[in-house]
Amino acid sequence: MNTPEVEEQVSLQDDIATAYDEQAEETEIVEAVPDTPPEPAYEPPSMWSKEYKDVFNEWGQLERGREYQKAMLELYGNTQSYVTQREQEAARYRQQVEQWNSVIEPYKQQLDLRGMEPAAFVRQVMGYYQQLNQNPATTIRQLAQNYNLDLASLGADEPYRSPSEIANMQQTAMIQRQLQNVLQQQRQGEFQRLHQQIDTFASETDASGNPLRPYFEQVKDTMTKLIRGGTASGLNDAYDMACKLSPELMAQAEAQRAAAETARKAADAKKAKTASIRATGKHTGAASKRSLKEDIEAAYDSMTAA
Repeated sequence: MNTPEVEEQVSLQDDIATAYDEQAEETEIVEAVPDTPPEPAYEPPSMWSKEYKDVFNEWGQLERGREYQKAMLELYGNTQSYVTQREQEAARYRQQVEQWNSVIEPYKQQLDLRGMEPAAFVRQVMGYYQQLNQNPATTIRQLAQNYNLDLASLGADEPYRSPSEIANMQQTAMIQRQLQNVLQQQRQGEFQRLHQQIDTFASETDASGNPLRPYFEQVKDTMTKLIRGGTASGLNDAYDMACKLSPELMAQAEAQRAAAETARKAADAKKAKTASIRATGKHTGAASKRSLKEDIEAAYDSMTAA
């Protein structure tokens, strides 16, 4: 059985052991807590040159180098933000300029001819727009006067034409009138030449003064149709064909040829008989004397023989 002294000694030992164990546990706990990791090194921007990157990295070795690096990165970041903002503004401005150019470009040549800047042209157009909103009737009359436009002559379906288009139309109309005059003069000259040629053809005579084409008036209409239709190649061809196409003219021509042939034969017989009588009178040495009745009978006999 333990005495009070022994129990007190055991209790003291237990307390010391307990305190030692607690201290050991605290020590182990402190040792178990890891150290705070060092802050990562600042990296220079990738677009910097090697020279600037090396200087930036050297700053990290200085006493307050990280502060310098941080300040430099913040300054660079602010600068890049400013540059990006300005680039975006420039892109928007460039887009606006391109839009304006697409509007002005179709009229650029006309503006250059008039010596007008695009800005002045836009101001003028916007001025007309404002005036039309404020007082359309007066503005329209003023525009009509400026562009020599008669409002009373405008039709509901007639499209609007600019002054340059009107000038071009007037010039084209003038050229067309001049061309029509030239063509008309040429046609008149050709008509006169053909008319004179036809008159000469119709009135042409032979060596005895007889008309070569006595039926021209009767067949001239038929000749015209033959020439226009391409059947006849000329006046002579057309005249011959037109005469052959008319039975009346063919019969009349045949009768005239027969009469002419009869007259020719009678004349030849008369000449032959006269020559025979002269030859007989010459051989007998006496003159041939016949009465008027005998001469008539002789002429009749010759015609009958023919």
